[in-house]
Amino acid sequence: MKNILVLLLVVITGDVYSENTIIAIVNNSPILLNSLQNELLKANSNEKKIEVVNAQIDIFLQLQKVDEFNLKPTEEDISKVLIDIAQSNNLSIDELLNRKELNDIKNNSNLKYIGSIDVQNELHNYDISIVMSKYEGFSRILLESLYVGLFCISNDIPGTSYLNEFSNGCLVKDNNINKFNEIINSFNDYDFSKLNANKNRMLIENNFSTQIISKKYNEIYDNLKSIK
Repeated sequence: MKNILVLLLVVITGDVYSENTIIAIVNNSPILLNSLQNELLKANSNEKKIEVVNAQIDIFLQLQKVDEFNLKPTEEDISKVLIDIAQSNNLSIDELLNRKELNDIKNNSNLKYIGSIDVQNELHNYDISIVMSKYEGFSRILLESLYVGLFCISNDIPGTSYLNEFSNGCLVKDNNINKFNEIINSFNDYDFSKLNANKNRMLIENNFSTQIISKKYNEIYDNLKSIK
């Protein structure tokens, strides 16, 4: 049975809300406005907007089942996805695979795709966590990185601005590549310490634990129920 809470006010009224606005919660996982904003803008009726939300909920449910059963895609599955992407962009599969953007990624020795991982254990293998997203609802990878003691560098956007509240981190305006390079190259000059890492861990436990976040969600729903 679907354990889903849906907030349709933003979808139906068309009012302006933050990108972090919660559209739905599926089995305790929030769906944020920024994850389907483009599709909602294209929808020309309330019914179409609700269809967009329902489609996203179904995707969430499928992904949760994938995690629950630890399912891995087969080569056939990957081929089907590539064919769908090619067809939706009016390309042949060869044209898709030979696109410059894909080749740049495949041939870039600085990029390594490592697939599904145990985040907490994997992060201990690194010193720096870098987030260069243009959009983030709320960047959990920064919290996870700070918690295990990594130094964090992130593009300064609404979903990452909380990094200012922590030690062992820097925000970069406008995804400035030169500034990212400068910070990485001068990494040893920063006040990066075990003491700061412990302070970050305490700050996360006191403000962002599952229990605290769940309580805040419940408060939102209680307030909504009281609105008449």
